[in-house]
Parts: sequence; C-alpha cells; structure tokens
Amino acid sequence: VSNMYLDIDQGVVSSDSGYRVLRNATITGIWAQTSDNETWTIEIRKNGSATVIASMSITNDRGATNNLLNVNINQDDEIQFFANGSVGISQPVVGIEFAWRL
Repeated sequence: VSNMYLDIDQGVVSSDSGYRVLRNATITGIWAQTSDNETWTIEIRKNGSATVIASMSITNDRGATNNLLNVNINQDDEIQFFANGSVGISQPVVGIEFAWRL
C-alpha cells in the first residue's frame, strides 16, 4: 500500500464509503501499525474530500500513537484513512479515538 485509501473490510476501500460517524464527536487520538519499520503519514479525511483533517507521521518505525488531537466531526460525516508514503507500506492498520459530543 502506498498513496492510497485503506480498505475498510473485505476489500471495501474507505474512499468508496468511509466509516460513518454515529453522532457529533471529537477525534482525540490516532494510532497506526505496520508489520515492518516504515516511514509514512496516515491522513484522516472526511466526506470524500482530499482535505486532511488530521494526520500522524511515522518515521522508520512499526507504529505510533498521538493522543493530542482535537478535531470536531459531525454526525453522518464519513471518515476515510489515506496512507501517504513514497514506498509500499506493509500491512498498515489504523484506528482513531472519538469523544462523543452532546
């Protein structure tokens, strides 16, 4: 994988549908993991736009975390993950943490 959206499940690419947000939320953290030491950036995008709403760079490591994010998103937004790197990224897995807003 390199310079492409990550699959959601069973071959469904996140750029095709994304993860639909259940209610208003704030993204408070992100983590990413690969099977080898890699240098790449995970970008969080929403609603089919190429605009990056949050990102995290990983440099020559298998993974990283960032729990200092504060990015508001709204109910029914679709979140997509984009793996940005110059070479193949080996088996990337990404997750985000939400704090629900009332």
